[in-house]
Amino acid sequence: MNIGEANAVNVVLGFVLDDTDDSDGQLQGACELLAEKANKALGAGLRPEQVRAAFEKGTNP
Repeated sequence: MNIGEANAVNVVLGFVLDDTDDSDGQLQGACELLAEKANKALGAGLRPEQVRAAFEKGTNP
């Protein structure tokens, strides 16, 4: 895991565990990054564009 991925995990966990808002707009980017890396490693799963579309709709992917 690199620094960018570790930061993304902390953003997502902070949102989930603390129920904080996303006033700085980092949550979507963090989720997209993690989806990209996981999809690349696994060859399956959510893709960043699915995460982006879900954020735009305000729904789960």
